[in-house]
Amino acid sequence: MNVQFLFYDTETTGSKEDDRILEIAYCLYKFDDSKELPTLTRFTDFKVEMINPQHPINPVASATHGYRQKDVDDKPTWSHSEANKNFQKVLANPNVYFLAHNAPFDREMLKKEGINIPLERSIDTLRLAKHLLADRADIESFGLQPLRYLLNLDDHPDCIKIQEDFNVLRLQPHTALSDIIALIWLIQFLIVDGKIKSFTDILSNAHKPIFVDKVDFGKVFEKGSPLSAALSGGYTDNYSRYK
Repeated sequence: MNVQFLFYDTETTGSKEDDRILEIAYCLYKFDDSKELPTLTRFTDFKVEMINPQHPINPVASATHGYRQKDVDDKPTWSHSEANKNFQKVLANPNVYFLAHNAPFDREMLKKEGINIPLERSIDTLRLAKHLLADRADIESFGLQPLRYLLNLDDHPDCIKIQEDFNVLRLQPHTALSDIIALIWLIQFLIVDGKIKSFTDILSNAHKPIFVDKVDFGKVFEKGSPLSAALSGGYTDNYSRYK
């Protein structure tokens, strides 16, 4: 099957309804599952572009990615960006699938700019990881950076080759280019680890519902405890009152 993956990531002015994209990175890869071990092959040069969002940057967002207003004031708006032209082009190719970690967020941000990625061609690698790594009891967070460090992706030989191919000496988390490199690392790791054996493995798990059966917060009930215990039990609050 002739499948291509567009790995992409956006950095934004914030996460509210009126926030916009200020940086985007993306790179197109060929995915070939015709052999026993699938392969990822870079198909185009990577692209990274700063965008004038025409919107103030929330200080909380700046604290995450490090960009300030002066970094984007002289940049092109989305409608005049190369990213806009390139995304319109790849959207026209039905064999291109769009991969992002926590894809609903990035997909919604692009939608605000007139880029409507079809849901059936959107692959959320966060959901994918939750399904394919469900047997790992040591995973506390399926965020991209926690997975990167837990799985020691920086030291994986295949990942080192990918980083060298991008000519990036050191990854800077929460910048768009570094995040797509880490994302490609994750998919490559899942292939080598035998979790991904075909395109069907990716597509089916990326759209399969996630059923929550454990508490994912830790202030009242212990994080990771069965949800059934929390629903049928009680706890003592800060005033020694049992609830």
